[in-house]
Amino acid sequence: MNSTVAPVPPRPPAALEDARSLRAAAPGEAPPEVESFDLGVVGMTCGACAARLERVLGRVPGVVDARVNYATERAAVDYRGGEVGLAELRRAVEDAGFEVREGREGDGEAGEEARATAERRRLGIEAVSAAVGSAVVMALSMPHHVPGLHGVPPLLRVLGQVAVASLVVYGAGARFVRGAAASVRHRAPDMNTLVALGTTAAFVHGLATWVRAGGAAAAEARGLYFDGAAMIVAFLLLGRWLEIRARHGAARSLRGLALLRPERATLLRGGEHVPVPAADLIPGDRVLVRPGERVPADGLVVDGRSAVDEQIVTGESIPVDKGPGDEVTGGTLNASGALTVRVRRAGRDGTLERILALVRTAQEEKAGIQRLADQVSAVFVPVVMGIAALAFAAWAVAGQPERGFFSAVAVLLVACPCALGLATPVAVMVGTGRGARLGLLLRGGESLERAGAITDVVFDKTGTLTLGRPEVVSVHPLGPLPEGEVLALAAAVERSSEHPLAQAVVRAAASRGGIPEAEGFRSVAGGGVAATVGGRAVRVGSPRFLAGAGIGGAEEVTAAADGLAGRGETPVAIAVDGRAVALLGLQDRERPDAARAVAELRGMGLRIHLLSGDSRAAAQAVAARLGIHRVEAEVDPADKADRVRALRGEGRVVAMVGDGVNDAPALAAADLGIALGTGTDAARAAAGITLVQGDLTKVGRAIRLAKATVRTVRQNLAWAFVYNLVAIPVAAGALVPAFGIALDPAMAGAAMALSSLSVVLNSLRLGSAGS
Repeated sequence: MNSTVAPVPPRPPAALEDARSLRAAAPGEAPPEVESFDLGVVGMTCGACAARLERVLGRVPGVVDARVNYATERAAVDYRGGEVGLAELRRAVEDAGFEVREGREGDGEAGEEARATAERRRLGIEAVSAAVGSAVVMALSMPHHVPGLHGVPPLLRVLGQVAVASLVVYGAGARFVRGAAASVRHRAPDMNTLVALGTTAAFVHGLATWVRAGGAAAAEARGLYFDGAAMIVAFLLLGRWLEIRARHGAARSLRGLALLRPERATLLRGGEHVPVPAADLIPGDRVLVRPGERVPADGLVVDGRSAVDEQIVTGESIPVDKGPGDEVTGGTLNASGALTVRVRRAGRDGTLERILALVRTAQEEKAGIQRLADQVSAVFVPVVMGIAALAFAAWAVAGQPERGFFSAVAVLLVACPCALGLATPVAVMVGTGRGARLGLLLRGGESLERAGAITDVVFDKTGTLTLGRPEVVSVHPLGPLPEGEVLALAAAVERSSEHPLAQAVVRAAASRGGIPEAEGFRSVAGGGVAATVGGRAVRVGSPRFLAGAGIGGAEEVTAAADGLAGRGETPVAIAVDGRAVALLGLQDRERPDAARAVAELRGMGLRIHLLSGDSRAAAQAVAARLGIHRVEAEVDPADKADRVRALRGEGRVVAMVGDGVNDAPALAAADLGIALGTGTDAARAAAGITLVQGDLTKVGRAIRLAKATVRTVRQNLAWAFVYNLVAIPVAAGALVPAFGIALDPAMAGAAMALSSLSVVLNSLRLGSAGS
């Protein structure tokens, strides 16, 4: 059977040299080759699981480095070729208590989606089963409050509680028990250990209480708490299902980014057009790219002219004219004419592949909000077990073994990790639910944790602060023709073009009145368009286009165009009957909510930055209108991520707001990525928060909600720790000698339930946060 094994981007040469130096080659022996596996892993439930798996994989002979990402459920392993293979890695994963996901990564999106759906369905069934079972146990424990149960024999009610609670704790909650067994086997207690220990203690307490009270006679006794053990499992399974659902949704978006890579290419070989897989292209190949097709690989245009939509790379909405000698990028869309392209970079060396690699690398560097709880658990669990053992031993030596037994059980019950285990997930669940109602999709606790500490917000320009659609913002007549007539003539010619600038002219003219018909339309690639309108020869295009055509007044047009460019406007010139008559200024307008969003964030004490791949003049113009003083322009995608890392290197906590594929590396490199829901799948995949409607004012809401959620998590954890520090000694009997106060298992169970309830109620206060 096939396992998920896919190549990962090669490590930087320096890193490879470092890795190879770990084992010196014998005399005459070539240095061992370092290769990589990318494994899909099933069964991780927290950050501690990822840490444990990293340690296990790192101990496999021949493994140089292992990096496990809990969020993406993948393990990247660097190893020395010839010393270890997939079989050894699979065995190590399984020995650690996890599974290697079946099916190759390249098998297609349908298989990956089916696997994710099956996992969500399985976890959902477990959560529902646990909830139903918990309700049954609770009903059996309170027969006087449930019609029809009072007449059921007491013994049958207790046996029913035992049976159903057993099915819930060790059936529906079996994943926790298996995880705990694996963590104990590897001497690395985690949240599974805490959950399994707490539920088992509650269950054993119920049995012990029943036996202690005399079996059948105890059927009417209070304090069995089988329902408590069942409810703990039900709630944790529900939280796990919500987490899995959010994570798989994010993974689906990231898979959508890979779909931008064309699967097929038309190779030119010996005068023939040969369809080949795009993955088989090598530098030097010549390929034909027809209108409407995506460029299969990075390359150089050797023949043909066309407008190419490069928005996935640059983030700019206006297609760029391409001709012989111009570079094109793999994944970009050829909008009009046919192009012959000589491949320069293919496969992993391509721009789109490098963007994907940047996103994955940046995501691997992030830590989760539950790491603290997992680290505490590693010490907390053995300490609690030790205290329970000491309590039993102390009372046994004192001649009271029975008191010792119930004191030990009381310690395990009162120290039930529910409050500690629920402190983070309940707050995160309520916080993310509140965010969803506000139009904010938060990927999980990691996003909330980072958002709560933000000091700087970096905005992309095009499509984020602006609408991503050019509009005519100024009309400058250069002759006697009025503005309306000039726009109508230009629109008549441009109506036959699909270029975004042409459509902007058409919209502007249509808003002022009718548009006449044009005849003899022709397009001049790389320059403009021409047609006859009402017997007059009309040309529309760049100032350079008019100058090249020998149009009268072209010098005046060029001078005026420089002024428009200085204001961040794109100039479009119009000539009628051989003479320039007007100059239009087009601009990508700011979003209506952009200025308010920036002002709100500045009012929160945050530093605002503008980062754009557009020209400096255009970026400065937008920044000036929005009140942003920190501006960097003409920045490519890889450099955007570097700029973000540089800010983080200064000790700043950075949020990046963007919408395009070109923003994905920067979104992933930031402490927190915020993507517009109206943007690309790539941006949403790299982001921790998505603004569903693209409303920028919700950036401030998201940060306020995150701060409130993180504050609640800290309150919950503080309460859980303080509670245990006080309750455990009391349960062990520390107050008996001086005050005669003892905490029996029933009271310990009630205290445990109260501690968990307090965490939940405190978290529910988040239901009104972020407004």
